[in-house]
Amino acid sequence: MEIKRDILWRVYLCFLLVVLVCIVIVGKAFYIQQVQGTIGNP
Repeated sequence: MEIKRDILWRVYLCFLLVVLVCIVIVGKAFYIQQVQGTIGNP
């Protein structure tokens, strides 16, 4: 059972990393659309 727990820990860590990267991408897209979008269109 030790190997299974170790594998699950790694899977959860990778999943968390992917979720964090997705949040950063969505946040950056929102920033570009809202903040920088208003600068180009007065």
